[in-house]
Amino acid sequence: MQLGDYLGFKQEFMQLNGFELAGVDYEQEFTLEELAKLTP
Repeated sequence: MQLGDYLGFKQEFMQLNGFELAGVDYEQEFTLEELAKLTP
């Protein structure tokens, strides 16, 4: 990453925090019950 590479920095930051990942459907519907079943 070069100094001043804002787009690269933003992409890395977003991916580290679980966003803008390839293969993830961020528009998919879900319910709170489904989330409650997940374990970290």
